[in-house]
Amino acid sequence: MSSRVIHSLCLMCAVIAAVCDTIEAAKLISPVILKVDAKSSTEVELEWQDLLRKPKKKLSDRKFYTVKYFQLENRKQKDTYLYRNTKRMKITLNHLNPDTTYMFAVKTTKGKRISGWSNSVSRKTRPQADIENLQTMPITSTAIKLTWRLPRKPDNRSYGYEIFWQEVRKDESPRRTIVSNSAMSHIFNFLIPDRQYSFRVQTLSDRKTEMKSETVFEKTYSDKPSKPPRDITMLVINPRLVLLKWNPPPARKRNGEIVMYKIQYRKKTMGRGDLCVVNIPPLPREYNLTGQSLPSIRPCITSCAVQLLRSPALHLPDLAAGATYKVRIAAKTVNGTGPFSKWDTFIMPERSGDRNSRMTSNKGKKKKKKKPDSVMNIVPLPNKPANGSTMPVDITMRSPGKLVAKALSGTRVQLSWREPDTKPCCPIIAYRILVRSVVANEWERDQVTGTNTEAVIKDLDPSTLYAFNITAFNTRGSSEQSEEVFATTQEAGEPVIETLLRRSFIENQGGSLKCVAHGDPLPEVFWYRENATRPFYSDKLTNQRLHNAFHVTTETRKDEEKVQVSLVFSELSRSDSGSYVCLARNVAANITRSTVLEVNVPPTIIDVHNTWVKFGESTNMTCAVKGIPLPRVSWIRLRDLAEIKEGPKANGRMGRLHVKMWVDELKNIVYKTLFIARVKLADAGNYSCTAISNYGSSVRIAEVRIQVPPPPPVENMRAIALSPSKVTIYWKRPSGYTHPISAYRLTYKRADSRQGTSLNITSQSFEIDDLEPETRYKVRVVAYNTHGSGAESKTVEVKTLTDRNLEPANVSAIALNSSIIQLDWEAPRSIARMYIKGYHIYYKRERDTIPVKLFIAGNTNRQFLIGLGKEDTYFLRIATVMTWGSEWPSLWIKIKKQKKELTPPNPPRNLTAVSTASTIKLSWEPPDFSGNLDRQHTGYRFAYGIESRNRMKHWNISEKVTSLMLKDLVPGTLYKVYLQATNSDGESDTVYRLITTLDVPPGPVLGAVASPMSSTEILVQWIAPKKGPVTRYHVRYWRPGKRDKESAWLFYPNSQYIAGSLRKNSEYRFEVIPYNRDQAGETTVLFATTMVDRPEEPPRSVKIRFINATAMTVHWEPPRKEYQNGPIAGYKIVFKLKGGKRLATFSVDGDRRNYTFKGDRTYV
Repeated sequence: MSSRVIHSLCLMCAVIAAVCDTIEAAKLISPVILKVDAKSSTEVELEWQDLLRKPKKKLSDRKFYTVKYFQLENRKQKDTYLYRNTKRMKITLNHLNPDTTYMFAVKTTKGKRISGWSNSVSRKTRPQADIENLQTMPITSTAIKLTWRLPRKPDNRSYGYEIFWQEVRKDESPRRTIVSNSAMSHIFNFLIPDRQYSFRVQTLSDRKTEMKSETVFEKTYSDKPSKPPRDITMLVINPRLVLLKWNPPPARKRNGEIVMYKIQYRKKTMGRGDLCVVNIPPLPREYNLTGQSLPSIRPCITSCAVQLLRSPALHLPDLAAGATYKVRIAAKTVNGTGPFSKWDTFIMPERSGDRNSRMTSNKGKKKKKKKPDSVMNIVPLPNKPANGSTMPVDITMRSPGKLVAKALSGTRVQLSWREPDTKPCCPIIAYRILVRSVVANEWERDQVTGTNTEAVIKDLDPSTLYAFNITAFNTRGSSEQSEEVFATTQEAGEPVIETLLRRSFIENQGGSLKCVAHGDPLPEVFWYRENATRPFYSDKLTNQRLHNAFHVTTETRKDEEKVQVSLVFSELSRSDSGSYVCLARNVAANITRSTVLEVNVPPTIIDVHNTWVKFGESTNMTCAVKGIPLPRVSWIRLRDLAEIKEGPKANGRMGRLHVKMWVDELKNIVYKTLFIARVKLADAGNYSCTAISNYGSSVRIAEVRIQVPPPPPVENMRAIALSPSKVTIYWKRPSGYTHPISAYRLTYKRADSRQGTSLNITSQSFEIDDLEPETRYKVRVVAYNTHGSGAESKTVEVKTLTDRNLEPANVSAIALNSSIIQLDWEAPRSIARMYIKGYHIYYKRERDTIPVKLFIAGNTNRQFLIGLGKEDTYFLRIATVMTWGSEWPSLWIKIKKQKKELTPPNPPRNLTAVSTASTIKLSWEPPDFSGNLDRQHTGYRFAYGIESRNRMKHWNISEKVTSLMLKDLVPGTLYKVYLQATNSDGESDTVYRLITTLDVPPGPVLGAVASPMSSTEILVQWIAPKKGPVTRYHVRYWRPGKRDKESAWLFYPNSQYIAGSLRKNSEYRFEVIPYNRDQAGETTVLFATTMVDRPEEPPRSVKIRFINATAMTVHWEPPRKEYQNGPIAGYKIVFKLKGGKRLATFSVDGDRRNYTFKGDRTYV
């Protein structure tokens, strides 16, 4: 019973803990500390924190974060939110608009629970850079390479580039470097190591606007310091302690982060090599030098006895009392050690002295004054180590003993010895081995080893007597040389070549032959071609000169026991096949072995073609394959992967699909032919010719195409305009056509243009975008399949919607009381209401920056804003929301709420506008206040601007003005004019007019030339006129006196036209007329004649008159003039027997009309 109670209690505790965890987890807190960083013109990076997420804890699968963002500044697009989900607390958003402000917020979601949105943060993307891909790369510690490129189609009229660069975090203006316009990179030298620099590039030209890049940053590599530490001071504390202080090198001379300081010191009377070296970390920069006595031989090495105390002091032993020392310091980075400071001198006091003394420098002659005793710091140090023993002073060391030499081979001798006795303070650190040839009486080897008491001496001569001795080294010095011992190396052994294998390779690939040999001593190894007298070398040029083999080299690898030499072929050919010999030689003998190299040719299909065949006929395809050895060739139908067999069926008859093969053994080519009889539609498709051998395979695809009737025109074709830039096209498949249709070719063009755009589509509908607004387009569709194109459909015309005057008209606002505002407006008159999705009403208080947006669906024309608060002044505007997503906002309206009833004036009356090419004259009548003085106006508010833009010019006018002249306007441009009457209670309803300035007709084109290009083509070229703008050109041409007039319309900036299909040797009149929209300019007239060509008609009325039995005369008339194509230069007369061979050919002048044949032959 007790165990059940305990089990129940545990279960209850687990349930209570789970409930507590669930209650705690139910509370989701919004993300905090949202940071947004603009990385480029199209990319920003967001980062935030989650208070409920523990550090280094993996996020659960059910929990994620949602980021929403939208842009604030673009009025042409709908302000809709965009969302991105992520499981990290960091995200990068791409494909944003350059130089645009966006608003960002984040929330947390876990299962069905969602937190609130975080605080919104706005950030503006970087401006768009004209110069792209500006990149930097550090080359050395003092050089950075800068590269860039221009857009694909730049308007680069610059004569150079300006590069502005400077060191980051340095208070100075940027430096300026100029390079030529052909350069796309530049290297900056003489920079400071480990410093960050900024770079920016722009074009150098006479125009006001240059192409600029973004600013990029790069840091040079670090380097070793270029200056030593500064302000070095030394303070002698007592006879065994010296305190060193210094400052690091100047910041611009450190060339990186200081990772260590190197301190060198020595006794003044010691030699240059008697140094003690200490490496210490960069901090702290105060160290103590301590010790008792300085030895007389090699006092220290790099591993000095160093002890780092708890306090910032470093104790170095062996400083002698009363001695003079020199010290210097160098700084060190990861790249190396910088220069040392100059030697500074300090004198250690005698043991009896207990006063501090300043250092004396070797730079000046005057001694520095000592400081008073009040600043002296006496630091007591023990005279003995902690264990109570005295410091060792006996540093003598015996030589190594029991040296034994044993010959291992003809080139190696093994030495072994006994380690000499040393003091505990001075362990053995190295041995020095001297090797002497007894016969030559010369020292051949001076070798230093570690602390091991055995060594192997290598690379000796065979059968040679050698002498050996050894010297030991410790931290105090060296011992005497050991006794000399002798050993004779063994005799040389003949080289041995390991087995060479027969190798096979593939043509045009690489390969190698390896020869491995060993011997004592190691032999030299060479490769020869059979019957050749000179070997191959590692140099390609030498092999080319000796063997005509630039693609052959040798590679050698050696170790202690073997030598491997490889004969390497970079690209094998059939001529490389044959026998090769490997030669191994040393002082004992020369050994050779041979091997065979085979070069095989993988299968290669050299000929196979596609075929066209009519339905029901027969065809064949031949596949020719080359290879060594001869490959196996087969035909496979890819539709069902069935191999087509060779030969007849069981009944002896050939199948409808069969193959035949024959071989050309001299050329190593296999021919295999696929025969298809009585072709069906199912036989169409791809067939593969496959060739396989042991050295590769090759596959080629051949297609059998069957000619079938082309598709008829598509049916029920319709075109509907969806927006100012988009239309949708619908059609149906041709009825009664049973063959497959691969795709449809849709072609569309402007109604006034000859050039169109074609698209291939697999569906039966398509949306065309990027069109021009208010423009008529012609569309047609053609169905096609693998057998060809069908007939064209009927041409359908469609006109895109307008993109002008889509903002609400006659927008007005009235404050009914202190909390209600009435808004009235009218729908745009330039587009049907079916394209209006609704309206967005924006309103904000005077002190707000972000307006509140309210969507009104449908075609409502009035809205009441209720409960706006106690604020008096509001700004309002209304935007038309179109079905394609665009918004067209009205102007902002400022309204001030008052407690009393507002009495704004009535609008001005009879607003009229008269325009010229560059001016608009406006006139109006004052508003009628009908005796109500409260509605009397005190002035006017006037605004105007180009209709296609949102920018307007505003100003206030006195109440006495009733006319106005607008000057310096753009010809041929539609302007909007707004006029309101104002008083202290507000503005009247807006009266607006749309008026277009008159177009200026352009002048005549310049430099017009008409040049014949052939007998049927003439090229017309010109330069745009200087007077007036040009939007298009009209080219007309015809033959004078004829009615064959042709014309063409060309859009600016086209400045040439080729007239084709002209009459040969005919004069044409050309007229080039520039147009500014609908206004025609001055006409330029040109004349040109097509080139002469051969006649298109033979001579007429050819008659033969016999004179006698041996003579006759031929008479003829020239071709008609319109078919002569130029002056007749001559006639060619051919004389032959009827049904027989040609007897003679004669040429006569073009003015002749007859010719007489005479001879001994009877013609009758």
